[in-house]
Amino acid sequence: MKYNPLISAFFLFFSIQFFGQVYTEKIIGEKNKELKDSLKVEKYPYALPIWGEKVAQKGYKLPYSAGISVNYFWQDSEIVISNLNVGFNNGPMFNLDEIVRFDKSSVEAGAITIRPDIWLLPFLNVYGIFGKATPTTKINAGIWIPDADNNWSQIASFNTKANFSATTFGLGLTPTIGIGGGWLALDMNMSWSDVSALDKPAFSYIFGPRLGKTFKLHKPDRNVALWVGGFRVHISGDTKGNINLSDVLQLDGAQEKSR
Repeated sequence: MKYNPLISAFFLFFSIQFFGQVYTEKIIGEKNKELKDSLKVEKYPYALPIWGEKVAQKGYKLPYSAGISVNYFWQDSEIVISNLNVGFNNGPMFNLDEIVRFDKSSVEAGAITIRPDIWLLPFLNVYGIFGKATPTTKINAGIWIPDADNNWSQIASFNTKANFSATTFGLGLTPTIGIGGGWLALDMNMSWSDVSALDKPAFSYIFGPRLGKTFKLHKPDRNVALWVGGFRVHISGDTKGNINLSDVLQLDGAQEKSR
């Protein structure tokens, strides 16, 4: 069985930012003249980003040079399972899509992600991704067989529950620029997820452009932002793995169908 729906869920948990965008902003406008003038004479206190002091003196407001974020995310999503191939004792694989038919399957997972980051350049943020998840796949299915006239009917139904563990690490960078509260960010990252049911870590690349506008509130350093964007996920190659049949199938509770 291919695990692409499950792997895709992991990458969404670990690789998408769920917090507000931080950026280097060009200060403009007469009402911000005092702030702009203060930046030109104030000594920049941090070693990073490179050329930070020169950029600040040209009227740009820079974010803190480094930071860390911790996110927890929970999701319960329906998944579609197809192309079921089964083999025993490392023997030949047989397609069972006609015999085993899935219904209302889902994956539930809670994931925690830690992201340390630094501003390497005034307009370039670099970050790491470290994540841990404990997903559960719930599957409902039926067993179908044909009669002498090749009419298929369901003879039994069963449900399974498989628990996994997943660890993810990765690297990302975000070129970004802001002018007068408007900003553009081009977030991109690559990550590897080691899932207990797979024979090797799965690789992904995610690109997520965002365009937005930040509105300042009356209290200092507080604001609200509106933005639009999207993301593209690329998973490299097929993901394969093995699960002991006894770990997921509890056929003792199968419900027989009268013929």
